[in-house]
Amino acid sequence: MTTYEHPTTISIPDATYTDETFDAFEMDFAQGEQADKPMTEEARLWWFNGLPTDTDTMAIGWHIKAGVNPCLDEILQAMGVTQYLVQHKRPDKDGKTEPKPYWRLREASLIVVTQRLQSPLEMNRNLQDRVGLVYAWEPVCDEHGRPAFTKRGKPKRQTTLKMRVFIHDLVLHGYSEWFPVTLSGYSTDPVFDALAEQYRVLECYSAYRRAQGKNAVAPFYLFSLPTAPGAMKMVGDPPDQGSIYPIVAQVPEVVEKAYLKQHLIPTHLIERIREHVLDEAIVWSIEESIRIDQGRAGQEERQVALHGPGEDAAAGARALETDPLVQQAQVTWIVRQYCKEDPQTISKVCAHFGVSSPEQLRMSHFRLLVSQAQTPQNNGYHTGH
Repeated sequence: MTTYEHPTTISIPDATYTDETFDAFEMDFAQGEQADKPMTEEARLWWFNGLPTDTDTMAIGWHIKAGVNPCLDEILQAMGVTQYLVQHKRPDKDGKTEPKPYWRLREASLIVVTQRLQSPLEMNRNLQDRVGLVYAWEPVCDEHGRPAFTKRGKPKRQTTLKMRVFIHDLVLHGYSEWFPVTLSGYSTDPVFDALAEQYRVLECYSAYRRAQGKNAVAPFYLFSLPTAPGAMKMVGDPPDQGSIYPIVAQVPEVVEKAYLKQHLIPTHLIERIREHVLDEAIVWSIEESIRIDQGRAGQEERQVALHGPGEDAAAGARALETDPLVQQAQVTWIVRQYCKEDPQTISKVCAHFGVSSPEQLRMSHFRLLVSQAQTPQNNGYHTGH
């Protein structure tokens, strides 16, 4: 029988702390070494239409939930933004009903990430035609999460609008991350009127630049758009009537140079939006609109894209009737993001889909390229981007 001896161990003196040595501990660390708490929730920008709070003030307008991002909380506190508890009408995703802490912005100058403003008319015609804003019809559920129905027994559906926005004041204070915004039902219509006011600003800027003999092109995101709650209005029909505070733009009747200087966004943010934020928003707006619509539209087009050209001419012809050509936003993404502006890669993509230029690609081709870009190991023609 073999006998094993335990190895010899050593003890390090003063490796444990007494009360005296703990109190005497002194070691400085750099700010970057601070162990920040994990963020388990996304910082969002919320619009409230008159929710009760723990103060005499109703929650109306723009709000940001407190306790989500410590850096954001610190900036908002330093800016002197008020915080209070807001009581929601419905339980949260965890089933909790207690009031939640929010920062009360009420008004905000938004930098809306989109190539341009599309009207509901445009977006209702084609679910896949999106250039930064998400817009779709989604089913309405009751307080228990069950599908709601109209008086005629049909499933209720409501419009949903989603945006990615920066808040100008926060950017000026060092917080340069975009916020997701979701609006639904009667709150969506006023937003289009508010966003349309941006064109008066862009036209004034273009005129000013032309008078100087300079480039007069003005992207939609070039200026922040000041927004605030409008007068309360009643919406819906009895007995389901309710009230909202519509989002309105605070653009002066006459847009002067002082306004342009105040709302022109920083150059570092312009460069960042041009580099990737806008392209990402365009792809997201298409995919999210389809997801909200529960994939009911575009199934036939996706089948054609997955099988490639030349599978079934008759089916392809039928699909192309509802499969429009890509717009400039999609062309830009394909050339810049997918092909990295490499002429050889652009030629390969066009050849794969049987077209002579990116402008001749279809929306189904664009969606397939987006899918392939996200999973490059699963395709046969992506060239390692």
